[in-house]
Amino acid sequence: FIRRQAQTHDLTITEQLDAGIRFLDFRMMMEYSDPGLPWYSLHMVQSVALALDYYGDIRAWLDTHPGEILVIFVSKHGSGCKVGQDQYPNVTVAQKLYMWENMLDTFEGLVVDFSLTALNETTISTMLERNHRVVFYMADYEEMTGSSQYALDQCADVDNGSKNPGVFKLEEAIPWQQDMYTNATDRKSEDKKGQKFYKVSLATGGSM
Repeated sequence: FIRRQAQTHDLTITEQLDAGIRFLDFRMMMEYSDPGLPWYSLHMVQSVALALDYYGDIRAWLDTHPGEILVIFVSKHGSGCKVGQDQYPNVTVAQKLYMWENMLDTFEGLVVDFSLTALNETTISTMLERNHRVVFYMADYEEMTGSSQYALDQCADVDNGSKNPGVFKLEEAIPWQQDMYTNATDRKSEDKKGQKFYKVSLATGGSM
């Protein structure tokens, strides 16, 4: 028989958007040991490109797809309620605000202004008419954005659902998923009243 070597290909952020992804769990961290204090994407390992480069790619894609709305969920490592040094170690408030201003500049004209648009009351067609097409959910909301009207607070405005038992505990995971999907409509209906985003993770970790 012929042994075929597995071919792997990591999708670029543009390819992910082309494939239909409309929710980005964007992890980032400032590299405080670098004199330039740049921010990188981060998920156990640091990205080669700068975080703002990825944001630039997202902006370019949105400019060529005017009928699309994108949710961007920003944190260091997915913990929406950690704040201050617990969320972004060795980063000052001024450095966070500077990065936020760069993010707003990148998406100028596309970011939802929540003083005008409430997600639980505004139709998609109205959001498109207003060009409100980038929804930011920010961890460390107060320090990172200065309590900006152009973002929502991950801790206050996201319902993270119950903890996923994971694929290594199938006897627990199967009924958990059945219950989660069965009750999702009712839970989303309750979340909608408070403009909360219902986020469910099926990710899991395993032993070595």
